[in-house]
This record gives sequence, structure tokens and C-alpha cells, in this order.
Amino acid sequence: MTLSGEKFLAVLKIELRDALESLKDLLESFKKAEAECRITEYVCRGNTGLVRQEIAGIEALLEGMDAFPPETRETPEAAREAVRASVAEGIARSGYPEVLNLLVDRKIRKVLRFLTETE
Repeated sequence: MTLSGEKFLAVLKIELRDALESLKDLLESFKKAEAECRITEYVCRGNTGLVRQEIAGIEALLEGMDAFPPETRETPEAAREAVRASVAEGIARSGYPEVLNLLVDRKIRKVLRFLTETE
């Protein structure tokens, strides 16, 4: 059976939503660490600022994925390239952190591995 780009995007969305939840948990851990005086307010603000930018980048990607043109949904490769292009555009246009490339690439590899193993 041939994998579709649509299936790839659906599973990737699940993975990205999971990453969002993990980042939100990380925000809470920073707040708790500051309250317990394990990190300074300065460190907490720096860390939370970066994580909030990562969250905004993932949320923008998830929203944009629904608007990908039909040809990007035909194959996982086409979908993957559309996702990568969208992340690169978001970094360039909105100043999202470069680490977003790494996070999304890791999720892409995970989804491709999962889909090829279950087919």
C-alpha cells in the first residue's frame, strides 16, 4: 500500500500537538522552578520567552497545514517538503527560533518511521 501525504500530515499533526503539550508543561516547570528559587527571574523570562516563540511557531504551522495545496497531499515526500518550507518561511518571516527546524524534522522522521513500519 502506498502512503499518502494526507495520512502523513494527519499523524504529523498529532505529533506536533503532543510537542505543544510538552512545551506547555516546560513553561509550567520554569514557573515552578522560579517560585522555588531554583532559577532566577531573569533565567525564567529568557527560557519562557524562547519556549513561547516555539509554541507560536508550531501553532502557526498547524494552522497553515490545513491550507496546503492538494498536490502537497499526494505523497509523504511532497507533504514533508511543504512542512519544511512552511517552517523555514515562519522562521524567516516571524522570527521563530531556529530550533523549530530541529524539532519539526525530528517529528517528521518519527512519523515516516512509524508509517513505514505499520504499512
